[in-house]
Amino acid sequence: MRLRSIGYVRSVFFGLLLVGLIYIWGEQVHNFAVSLFAIAFALVFSVKELCSSFNGSMMRFRGNIYNLGDRIEIGNMRGDVIDMNIFSTTILEVGHDAKSHHHTGRTVVFPNSMITTHMVVNESFIDHFYFHNIKIPLSIEDNWQTAYEVLLSIAKEECTPYLELARKRMMETAKQKSIVLPSVEPRIIVQMPEPEKINLILRFPGPVHLKGRLEQTILRKFLETFFQKPSEKK
Repeated sequence: MRLRSIGYVRSVFFGLLLVGLIYIWGEQVHNFAVSLFAIAFALVFSVKELCSSFNGSMMRFRGNIYNLGDRIEIGNMRGDVIDMNIFSTTILEVGHDAKSHHHTGRTVVFPNSMITTHMVVNESFIDHFYFHNIKIPLSIEDNWQTAYEVLLSIAKEECTPYLELARKRMMETAKQKSIVLPSVEPRIIVQMPEPEKINLILRFPGPVHLKGRLEQTILRKFLETFFQKPSEKK
């Protein structure tokens, strides 16, 4: 009975002591617990981001998604890859519109974790070469056959210096990926989107860094050759 009484007294004493400590130091204990939780959450979040970025880097490496010099689009960012490591990628920004080829002068750095959560578009699939499309709208009154011949002739003339290398890169990529890729020769598709309208869609290959220059050269020569010669239009 004496031992039991001593045990009860001891339990009550420690209970009262604990309640007293909580009452006296309750606010400090609460603040310490909140701080400890915040630190633990920050550590877990940081490690999670690092692991996600490392996983994205491994995905990029295993899938050969992009390399230095490639022009890519991810999320709302588009540009040429100028640096990359296991945690982040740096691109030289290009206009967001797919038809824009002018650099904005800004660099954009994004974590590699975005590779696992966003679609990545690589415009340099054929080893720094690309297929580009130009749409030439015409009226039904225009001589579209002449426009077809003029546009195709100009495209072949401008693309000739790059065709052999593009053909070689195409064959290497087709063999590596075990897929059949289209011919690199310039091609034109004729469309009639609506009555009285004709579109000539030119597809041609070229180096990525000359994308805008080739497009402007072909367009300028076509306008000078076709639209400024009325006798050839009808």
